[in-house]
Amino acid sequence: MLREVPNMKPEDLEKILAHLPDPYCVNVVLNGEFDYSGIRHQIEQEVKGLNIPQYMDVHLELFGFSRKQVVDVYKHSASLEEDAPRGIFLKEMLIYSEKATIIIRPTKVSINYNGREPPSITAIRKELSGINVGQVFNIGEED
Repeated sequence: MLREVPNMKPEDLEKILAHLPDPYCVNVVLNGEFDYSGIRHQIEQEVKGLNIPQYMDVHLELFGFSRKQVVDVYKHSASLEEDAPRGIFLKEMLIYSEKATIIIRPTKVSINYNGREPPSITAIRKELSGINVGQVFNIGEED
């Protein structure tokens, strides 16, 4: 049986991020009526004959984002109406913390670590117990 998992609430994302350092990288999607004319022109100069559509989704991998900036982007996307002309949406983020690798998506939190569970992961596990979001914990052997 398939079960639809809703996006986590912005306040739940804040609770999880409170136990972690800033992300290593954040993947976002720009969707809708942004002005891509400058990028379109540059791409068409590089690859002659390539026709870039007026409206497209643009996937960006961003470095140097703080936890606060991630939450701000997520709150913004959560507040958009379905028919909004454009928006920026969190796709996923990658965080390294205490020998753990954490990938957070709006519908799922994946955590990989070896050996004894780091304190930050124990705190996240407690936060996740009250959140309706997919959870994956992969525990390897200690090095």
